[in-house]
Amino acid sequence: MQKLLISLLAAIPLCVRAAEPLSLAEAAEQFAERSASLPAGSVQAQSIDRQIPLGNCASGWTWSFPYEARTTVQVSCTASPTPSRRFVAVRMKAVGGEIGSASALAPKLGPLGLSPKKVGEDIQKATMEWKGIKVVVRLSVINRVATPTIVPTSAMIMKELKEPPRDRKKVKNIKHSGNVTLDAIINIARVMRTKSMARKLVGTVKEVLGTAFSIGCTVNGQSPKDIQAAIDAGSITIPEE
Repeated sequence: MQKLLISLLAAIPLCVRAAEPLSLAEAAEQFAERSASLPAGSVQAQSIDRQIPLGNCASGWTWSFPYEARTTVQVSCTASPTPSRRFVAVRMKAVGGEIGSASALAPKLGPLGLSPKKVGEDIQKATMEWKGIKVVVRLSVINRVATPTIVPTSAMIMKELKEPPRDRKKVKNIKHSGNVTLDAIINIARVMRTKSMARKLVGTVKEVLGTAFSIGCTVNGQSPKDIQAAIDAGSITIPEE
């Protein structure tokens, strides 16, 4: 039996390409939309190449939601003699440049047949540029091979502060009183644009400025709130995109 697991992200505007034959991702999206009575194009498949074709199944494809959260679609073909393949996306928090605790990784990686020790080492190598900073890591698991990538978050502001690495067990309650340039904030906003609900880039910039204020750093030597006020007053102009 061949089984495929495809992670889904709902409520993301997407222009679905009408083409024949359907790809595996498109078929999974259509199944999820029909099951949840969602409008066409409101579900996006993740962690899988959209070029992979659905293919043929002599007995007909069987679609289901294997988990209660209904964010993953499983498709199986009982007539297929090929071994199982799995396409799964796992998100987890990690400290950059450090090997994660096996006890923390095991509950998420054990069911996928992955070695927590090896994945922890892979995460350490992929996050060396973020040493000492808490980041969100996305593991794309294909056929028991995990590929870690960094998910854009507010940790990018921490990276721009260029604070020296510290021993997290001994040095705590740090005040992040450094300074970030407005150009860096705009660049971060461009990266975060796809996750923002703002209609224009200026709205995303103000969101990032709000995060900078909560962290405690300054922007161009001023309080982020003052920069926001200057943007509203028109004295600071933010590019369209």
